[in-house]
Amino acid sequence: MNILIVFATKLGQTQRIADHAASRVREQGHHVTLRNTMNGIHDVDLKKFEAIMIASAVYKVDHQETITDFVINHREELLAKPAAFISVSLSVILPDGRQDADSYANQFMSKTQWYPNWTLLIGGALRLVERENMSPQVVEAILAEQQEIIGKIQDYDFTDWELLTRFTDDFIAAAAESTKAPQTA
Repeated sequence: MNILIVFATKLGQTQRIADHAASRVREQGHHVTLRNTMNGIHDVDLKKFEAIMIASAVYKVDHQETITDFVINHREELLAKPAAFISVSLSVILPDGRQDADSYANQFMSKTQWYPNWTLLIGGALRLVERENMSPQVVEAILAEQQEIIGKIQDYDFTDWELLTRFTDDFIAAAAESTKAPQTA
C-alpha cells in the first residue's frame, strides 16, 4: 500500500510525529511519502496513494493555515480514500483541556468540510521559544499537570508515542482492509 503523510510544523514536533507514523508504515512493509505543507506541495498527486494521514498542530485555537488550505483544496480526493487526522495540541494533556482539543479538531473539520475516518488528539511539545509567547498561567498549568518543576528551563515532550504507534497501526490495518479488491466467486 502507498500512504501519504502530509503535515505542517513550526517548531518540529508535528514533523517528529509524522516521522514516527512513517516509520510504522515502513515497518509494516508499505511505502510512505512525507510532505510538509510549509514547503508548499502543489505538485502532489493524491491519486497514487491508497491512504492519507494529515497531521497539524494547533496554535492558539486554529490548525495551521497550510494544512487547512491543503485539505480544502483536496477535500474530494481525501473523502474518497481512507484518511486519518492527527491534531496536535497541548490542551489535550490538561484535565479540562480535552474538550478544548476536541473543539479545535471539530472546528477544523467544520471549516474544511472534511470528516476523516480516523482522528487522533495527541499532545505536542512545549518548547522554550514558545514559552515566551504563552501566558505564565498556561505554562504553569501544563507543567503542574505533568508534575514537573515549573521553573525548570527545558523543552517538554508531551506526545504519547505509544498511543501514536497504536493509532498508526490501527489506521494502516483498517486502510489495508478497505483498499483490498473485492473477492469474486
